[in-house]
Parts: sequence; structure tokens; C-alpha cells
Amino acid sequence: VRSIPKSACLSARTSSCAPQLQAERLGGGLALNIAIMHERSLREKSKWHGYFAVLPHRGERTLPMFWPNAALQTLRGTELAAHVAADVISLREDYDEHVVNGLCVRFPEVFDPSLYAKGFESYLEAASLAASRAFFIGDVFGEALVPVADAFNHRTDAESVRVFGAEGGFDENEDEETSEEESEEESEE
Repeated sequence: VRSIPKSACLSARTSSCAPQLQAERLGGGLALNIAIMHERSLREKSKWHGYFAVLPHRGERTLPMFWPNAALQTLRGTELAAHVAADVISLREDYDEHVVNGLCVRFPEVFDPSLYAKGFESYLEAASLAASRAFFIGDVFGEALVPVADAFNHRTDAESVRVFGAEGGFDENEDEETSEEESEEESEE
């Protein structure tokens, strides 16, 4: 079991654009997608720049939303085809409403309209990273990207990662106990 502080996790609450997301009352997956997209746009200025360097640069391209038309045609007539089409339409509507016509208008110093006007592909990439890697880390922080933990299967009943920190989660004593156990295991190897 590894322990990771919530402050190291990328969520709508820990992102540098958290005040703007909160001012717009954005939450859930939408806010996480925007936070990921925003932090990626900051490049070296982002606290998570090193983490992004080990993630797929153009998002999780194995997801159907990125499949070429020929591959999507193989799904024609299935529920999955309908879901993929509906998801992309919904993502586009969210992006236009909340990013282009919302955050870029109200907070142009943070969400540069010239950068985000043609940024839907970046939003899809961010959404794909969230869909393939996000963990639920508690009611306060919600879904988040958890550096290191995404190397583990994030949809399992077995506990392999603990996320701790402010406003819920594990207290400092539990973290110290985990660290001591890990140190003992490492010294035995």
C-alpha cells in the first residue's frame, strides 16, 4: 500500500484555476476535465508538469471518442456507437458553454480566449485522461488524477493506494504508520 497526499493530486479543488471553477459553480467531471486541460496548457508552470510528462501526450487515444470513422463504423447499430456520439456532443456542449462562453468571458486573464477558442481537442484529451485514470478521493475533492497511483488498476476492490490529507481522508498518524510499515518492508528486501 502506498500513501499519496491529496495536495499532490490534481483535482478541481487543487488546480491553479480552482477559484474560477468555484466562482462558476462548476464541479464533478466537468470541473476535473477543465482543471486537467488548464494545467496542461500551463506546461512548465504547472505543479503537475512532471506528471503530465509521463502521461499520454495526446490523451488516452484507445478510447472510442478518438477512433477513426472506419473503426467507429464497426460499432454502427450498437449501444456503444450511440453512447460515443452522445458523449462527444455532450462534451462539446459543455466546452462551449462553460469554457468558451463562460470561463473565457469571465476570467480571460486565466482562460485566454485566443488559446481556448480552438481548444476542444485539448478538452477531449483531458477528458480521456480523467476517464482512464481518475480516482475518487473523497467528497470534498471528488475525482482526481493521482500521480503514481494510476500505475495501479484504479477500478479494483483491493486497496493498493491510500490518498490522505486535508478535509477528510487519513490523518497524519495513519500516514506515519504506513510509512513505517513500508520502510520495514523495504529494509527486509
